Amino acid sequence: MPTVKLVQDIVNGKSGYLLEVANRRYWIAPRVELADTDGVCVACKPDFVIWPGKASAARRPIAVFCDGWTYHRDTVREDAQKRSALVASGRFWVWSVTSDDVKAALDGGLSTDLESPFTSMSYRAGENARLSRARGEPQAYSRNAVAQLLTLLSKPAADAEDPAMDQPRRNAIWATFLMVAPPGSLDAAQAEIRLRAVWPRLPGWAQECSEPHAVSCSRDGAEPAMYCRWPAAFAHGIAPDLQPPGVLVFDDVAPADEATRHMHWRRWLHLYNTFQTLTGVLLATTQGLQHHDYEAITPALRKVPGMQPTDAASQAWASVLDGVLPEVKAGMQKLMEADVPPPDEVGYEHANDSGDVDAEAEAAWCAAQVVVLTEAQAEYASIWQAQGWTTVLAQGAWEVAVQDTLKAAGAYP
Repeated sequence: MPTVKLVQDIVNGKSGYLLEVANRRYWIAPRVELADTDGVCVACKPDFVIWPGKASAARRPIAVFCDGWTYHRDTVREDAQKRSALVASGRFWVWSVTSDDVKAALDGGLSTDLESPFTSMSYRAGENARLSRARGEPQAYSRNAVAQLLTLLSKPAADAEDPAMDQPRRNAIWATFLMVAPPGSLDAAQAEIRLRAVWPRLPGWAQECSEPHAVSCSRDGAEPAMYCRWPAAFAHGIAPDLQPPGVLVFDDVAPADEATRHMHWRRWLHLYNTFQTLTGVLLATTQGLQHHDYEAITPALRKVPGMQPTDAASQAWASVLDGVLPEVKAGMQKLMEADVPPPDEVGYEHANDSGDVDAEAEAAWCAAQVVVLTEAQAEYASIWQAQGWTTVLAQGAWEVAVQDTLKAAGAYP
């Protein structure tokens, strides 16, 4: 496991934490309200949001939900809708950690007692499949959610694509490939019938599938159940621009004893931590599908004819707007609209020769040595200026001053 260091700190003006995982820095903010202004169509309040320490990195913030069965046994339908909306926004990943995961982690364990979808949900073993580029890790689903999350956070981030998500996506592709029943078999015919029964309950965009595909359904009787149209292009690699329509369903209608329902619920959340990387795949319940809970949820990154994928600068700006304080968000929005390059850091700190933090800034363009200070940070202006930085106080039309300063520094045409 990677080394982990957690210290209490101020995040976006509130009490939070600085997290270091294998020398990767993250800010953790508790109980963050996410709604329309964050691109999320169903409002929610995760237990924590983990923000990348470097604002320009392509890694999405991760909304972490710490779930216990006693409370969440009665909220599974609402939980599914909220988490599907978060992932569909294209701005966040979700991560569900149950009390069982926490207990295993506190006991020093890395593994989970949950059965792998490679065995519990699949129709084939896959040894002879010619899918070397899409093959998942043999132990992909054997780690508990805490161990999985820390492993993910330990991976280096990039300014364009996030390579840390490649392997989880490959694991999801492989698991759903193993759910494709042999063509022409009775299992394949039954899988088609089961998928057709579920498909009309999905949102309109999810019912469209122009790519050549195979029907991918979890083995009959498996809980939770997976339904997906598996693109043939996945056979050639992880195909990050493809978003296959599909749904991972927890049955909240069929009768079952408490222990069985609890186990199915845990497996449902555990699988979606990985399956969410197939961003056309929803987390759902049987009742949620029956009541069309997901009709308003549309993947923000869904391919549209004639439109280009979001570029790295747009992704970086989305991360910045998600991370800054409300009092500077409007100005940052104007900078983005003016094609100003995004700041390199949000929540930036300066350390003195002793290594102690002696100055803070809301945002920083490091190469140009420009920082934006909120009113509460104005007292640090002299410290920044003594180190050669230009300070801009976030008052009035402060974004104009940022533009002019970056132009003078040659960082903005």
